[in-house]
Amino acid sequence: MLWHLLQDDGLKPKYLASGLPKSGLHLVTAMLQGVCHPMPHTIFASTSWWGTFQWNSFSDQWNDWERQAYLFSRLQHGYFYKGHVGWRADIAEYIRLTGAAHVFIYRDLRDVCVSQTHHILSDDDENFKHVGKMAYRTLGGFDEILLAVIEGLAGFTGVVERWALYAPWLDEDWTLALKFEDILADRIAAARRILEYGMERYLHLFDTVPLRVEGEIFDRCVAAMVENSRNPRASSTFRKGTAGQWRECFTERHKDAFKAHGGGEWLVRLGYEQDEEW
Repeated sequence: MLWHLLQDDGLKPKYLASGLPKSGLHLVTAMLQGVCHPMPHTIFASTSWWGTFQWNSFSDQWNDWERQAYLFSRLQHGYFYKGHVGWRADIAEYIRLTGAAHVFIYRDLRDVCVSQTHHILSDDDENFKHVGKMAYRTLGGFDEILLAVIEGLAGFTGVVERWALYAPWLDEDWTLALKFEDILADRIAAARRILEYGMERYLHLFDTVPLRVEGEIFDRCVAAMVENSRNPRASSTFRKGTAGQWRECFTERHKDAFKAHGGGEWLVRLGYEQDEEW
């Protein structure tokens, strides 16, 4: 591991990998596991997950911030947290001041809707947790559940409305924002960006710190990140998903509902469509 080749523990980056649920977070965390470690379990937290919303992050109800801030303060160099972290000014400033490297992944929101629907329909309740599974399933089959995922149901806010709570991360110039689709298209380039960003995130504050990483070592680390990203066992919530699955699932009714909730505007802003005529 690259971090093990650095003699001073203080030089090892620490990461936060986050995104709206079902945006492909498993890809980033799998890459990170090629070069650093998930935060170890403690009496305070039984997983390496860290987030800001209740109900397995499928809601817009914020967690207790004092408790979450304490948990994040335990993040060590050479380790990472993964989770679903909404943007708030106080949260953003807190994370920035810790020197953590924040990798934010986002995805075509239509594919997010499809992936969440599969999540709800999964019989694996241990890894694919969603406290509202039964409420959604009473609606009927895939099409009915997909519509409810778009529109929201019984306290579970629709995908587009929840995305609005994450979107401001794209405007934080110290955060590395990556498209899920771009990672799939070029995993090597994505791994290099994540690695370089992690090294630069806080070292620029200390110009006197001597640091030199050989190109061969860097390339070996990138290769390890890419290889690990192709391993489905690297994530307990991995489900083979590809870009553009929404085309096989969205009916005209789903399209209309998605646009009615502002999804069409977001697709244009994020560069997935040129207009709302899709």
